[in-house]
Amino acid sequence: MKQLLGMSAAVLVGVVAFGSVALAETAATNTTPSQDVVVHEWKNLPDQQGDQLKLLTTLAGNWAITGQTYKGGPYGVGKFTAREHNEFMKGGQFLMSKTQYSSLFKNSSQVAFYGYDQEKQKYNYSLFSSTGVIVRATGELRDKAKTTLVGNALEWSDKEVEDVAMTNGKPTLAYETEVVSPNEYKFRLYADGVLWYDGDAVRENAVSMAR
Repeated sequence: MKQLLGMSAAVLVGVVAFGSVALAETAATNTTPSQDVVVHEWKNLPDQQGDQLKLLTTLAGNWAITGQTYKGGPYGVGKFTAREHNEFMKGGQFLMSKTQYSSLFKNSSQVAFYGYDQEKQKYNYSLFSSTGVIVRATGELRDKAKTTLVGNALEWSDKEVEDVAMTNGKPTLAYETEVVSPNEYKFRLYADGVLWYDGDAVRENAVSMAR
């Protein structure tokens, strides 16, 4: 049975373990080595699209992830860890997220992309896992009046989940990424209202400074 992976990060707040991203050991902890270039490119985008993409800079960098799974989900009761790296692609229109999971998730890896659809006025998310799982979702800010992700959350609605074998058919998934501070976010994944897993991501340079 292929198991459904999580969206971290990323993001973030999301639907399906969306949002946990792989660590690139040599990558910088800043948004991207060419942050100034990305900021300049946003100026060429429609105002709303550029403004919404800027909010995702909070999720850029390297993250250490810990989480737990619960009874009723495909993983049973257990704990997992992951390493995540997020950075903007050239052009600044997508935040690319890479994640490496521990043994509970079969030491799998995934790559995901966060963007913003100007027409639908929603965030979009696409995930591709080494297990063959493909996830696509759309998301919105919990508090649209806020101009930051800190103290806010991204809430994702599952639109498509491909190549996933479920014992009870395809559940309705809901994923949330809550940004507690610039150095921490929490995530939760529900399926048909049942909590499958949740966890916490801490920015790696913040972990080092705390030691």
